[in-house]
Amino acid sequence: IGLTLLQHSLPNLIQLIQYIGASYLIYIGYRTFTQTPILLDENSNRMTRWHAIKYGFFTNSLNPKTTLFVMSIYSQLLITSSNSLHKLIAYGFFISSSHLAWFCLVAIFCSTPIIRNKILTQQVRINRMIGCILIILGFSLFLTQL
Repeated sequence: IGLTLLQHSLPNLIQLIQYIGASYLIYIGYRTFTQTPILLDENSNRMTRWHAIKYGFFTNSLNPKTTLFVMSIYSQLLITSSNSLHKLIAYGFFISSSHLAWFCLVAIFCSTPIIRNKILTQQVRINRMIGCILIILGFSLFLTQL
């Protein structure tokens, strides 16, 4: 209801936000495409498990995309049906625990030495592919606004 009201009362503001978002995607895509490879020294200081958990937790918790994603799912549950408080708490717990499980599995998978070395040896290609995808998405958002 809030975004719809904002869109009807200030349509130019919504369009400006969309242009800023598209520009940001293009910028992030360019930065990712031109990123220099990360060289890791075998003798460099390794992060402790506890430090890695804290770093990952705060990186994901403070990520606005994660918050918006969870809020968008949760708001659909609030709008579509009249759920009891217990159901809403269960939905919130399920969303949070599945999110935690997914990122733990990704972290475990990507931190195995074989996978990590493959990712690091292919990081230039990976960064260029991701950069191209982000740039294309940004330009496609611009084109849909015209």
